[in-house]
Amino acid sequence: MRFLVCSFDGQGFIFPLVGLAIELRARGHTVAFACPPSAAGLVSGNGFDRIPSEGSASTVLSIANRGTAELLEDACYVESGVARLSADVLLTHDVCYPPLLAKAKLGIPLVVLGFLSYLWPTSVAMPGFDHLPAIQRWRLAAATDLVNNLRIASGLPTVPRNPEGAGLLGDRYLLRSTPEIETAFAVLPPRVHLVGACEWEPADAGEGHENTGLTDFGLALDGSERIVYVQHGPWFRSRPFWPLLAHVGASMPERFIASVGRMPAKPGPCPPNFAVRDHVSQRRVLPRASAVVSGGQPAAIIGALSHGVPVLVLPSGGGDTIDNAARVHSSGCGIVSDPNQLTGDILQESLRALLDDKALRQQSARVARAFAGRGGFRAAAAAAEGQQAPVSM
Repeated sequence: MRFLVCSFDGQGFIFPLVGLAIELRARGHTVAFACPPSAAGLVSGNGFDRIPSEGSASTVLSIANRGTAELLEDACYVESGVARLSADVLLTHDVCYPPLLAKAKLGIPLVVLGFLSYLWPTSVAMPGFDHLPAIQRWRLAAATDLVNNLRIASGLPTVPRNPEGAGLLGDRYLLRSTPEIETAFAVLPPRVHLVGACEWEPADAGEGHENTGLTDFGLALDGSERIVYVQHGPWFRSRPFWPLLAHVGASMPERFIASVGRMPAKPGPCPPNFAVRDHVSQRRVLPRASAVVSGGQPAAIIGALSHGVPVLVLPSGGGDTIDNAARVHSSGCGIVSDPNQLTGDILQESLRALLDDKALRQQSARVARAFAGRGGFRAAAAAAEGQQAPVSM
């Protein structure tokens, strides 16, 4: 089979798709990428071709593209990739809409690799998150309106406001989760497959002065120092937690290793027990980590859950951060706190619970085993081929 992968260039979008592309290639398939030029090095460095783009080449398939004209141009780029590769299947991630239009126009199968959380409304309530259904309904309305604008501009009929009818799930939708995390799985559409973590990083992630793993942090080689991994991420409708974390963490014996490349502003001077980098390799830090602090972005939470590390979620309010916080809360694998109500005492108490609460750590270990049993890229590749991969229980 010939797969055309369509992706934004953000690491949280394209890294899992590169990992899946590598698995598909190992199974004998041909894979090429339609993506921004900024991702060309990553793609070619892993042995894949990138479909060349014309016109506004620097902005093709940009996450910032939200206007109808821009998205129509992106869809034309995807269609040209289908023709150039003679593709059998389109493969993309959540919230990438040009492949949806290309599927509608060309009749080509579409596989969507989701994030941690199912983004759309369901009949299952999430205790403690009564406001989440309103967020999901708004998200579905906005996505369907965007899809219909593209369809109208292309002379296609409009679609109803539901995830399947609007094509948001593609033909197969691969959710990077487990039933222990996605408690609504029993009521989700049959095309939804739970495939586990699907984590991937380039082999050189964490090398060099800007991309450092654990090599220059001066950690004790015997593993005696406990690590708290921090992934702050961008901030939206909530108060940033970094200043309070730096204040509280300064008096703790643990070593804090923080990835801050996506913060809107660089942090100021940090305590001696803090090591701060634009990007920290999760593949290197999470096996040594005792706790994770996250703004709710899926990469750090999936990493924490799949490695059995309890996580403190301080949701930024953007994207799927509230959805992810709700899953962490319901699974018993961590603590969720409102960053707008956060105090030093609350933060310190939460960190101590992550580090020392035996029940929390046991539940995190159970969920990590569940993630391992879903198969990851092996299961995702089988589903992309139209098969159902066996699940280890």
